[in-house]
Amino acid sequence: MAKKNNEVAGLQHFYRLLQGVTTRLVGAQAEEIDIAVDDCLAKLGEHFHVGQIGLGQWSKSGKILPSLRTWGENPVSDYLATDGPGLEAFAYFCRKGSLTWNCIEDLAELPQLQEHLQQVGAISGAFWLRRNFGTHTQQVSRHSVGRHWRSTA
Repeated sequence: MAKKNNEVAGLQHFYRLLQGVTTRLVGAQAEEIDIAVDDCLAKLGEHFHVGQIGLGQWSKSGKILPSLRTWGENPVSDYLATDGPGLEAFAYFCRKGSLTWNCIEDLAELPQLQEHLQQVGAISGAFWLRRNFGTHTQQVSRHSVGRHWRSTA
């Protein structure tokens, strides 16, 4: 019974978090939207205990587009300086709507994405498709960064 109560409490906490994030984003004025997005990414990253969380876009060619917003250990420039996730990852992501991995080796069928994630230090994570525009996608991602894990081990 205690396990069930903990699960219910955890879900209630998560739903309160989502309600707070939604309220913050919907209520943000145009001039404060970047601050609101950054605040919400921070809340999500802290909730999931991860080293990095971001809102970004991939082009159909597999490149990360400059509108990326991130919270965590790596600056946006680290992501933009890489080769990008690649065509295979873009196609897989659009087809499935999400992409989750527990370790880099889980992505053997997506070698360019593997390389991209190694370049930015990601060791596990997930992407969730927000919107597919045909030429590019918008998504939310969260992942654990190697430095984060090494520093807490």
